Amino acid sequence: LRPFLVLQSAGLFGVDPALAIRAAAAIESLHTYSLVHDDLPCMDDDDLRRGRPTTHRAFDEATAVLAGDALLTVAFEILSDEATHPSAEVRCRLVRELAQAGGSNGMIGGQMIDMQAASSDFGVDEIILLQRLKTGALFEFCCVAGPILAELLLPLVTTESPFTEVLPRLDLVGTVWVEPVLVVDVQYLKLTTDGRLRQPAYRGVRTDLTPSDLE
Repeated sequence: LRPFLVLQSAGLFGVDPALAIRAAAAIESLHTYSLVHDDLPCMDDDDLRRGRPTTHRAFDEATAVLAGDALLTVAFEILSDEATHPSAEVRCRLVRELAQAGGSNGMIGGQMIDMQAASSDFGVDEIILLQRLKTGALFEFCCVAGPILAELLLPLVTTESPFTEVLPRLDLVGTVWVEPVLVVDVQYLKLTTDGRLRQPAYRGVRTDLTPSDLE
């Protein structure tokens, strides 16, 4: 889904697909690293992912740690390469946005909150913050990567932006406007029986609507 959003947002601005696919590969590399590390015994301790043994089960924990490290690093290697964009300003902006989205003020911060969820009495505000950081930050990078590649250097992504505001809402089914590039048809899932928040499900992307259509 994340690479798809990058390609769709880039397509809206007429970005060369050869450039967009590299940004898409970078975000998927970073996302995959997070899954490898998330499965480790010190975190979620999962044996299976998508029906197959997790990396530390198929190999060993050291290999899983290093594989995740390598995937994280190669994401920035891809973005910083001239093949991603001839403009150094654009490449630096992509690197900065992805680092921001994947770091302590984004995905990692959300993962830390998620680690505390099982032993904490979380309310709505904490759940919103968790999803805004753990899930919303990476999705927002995907949506702003397109206009950045088109050399429309938007304001820096923040956790207060419109896109991350819509991600955490529970039990919402409908179409929401995601500024500045996409309209996303979204369905959110409830808490699991053990109190952990499940990931939202995304039913599709619409590019034929504008904000006025949703009023």
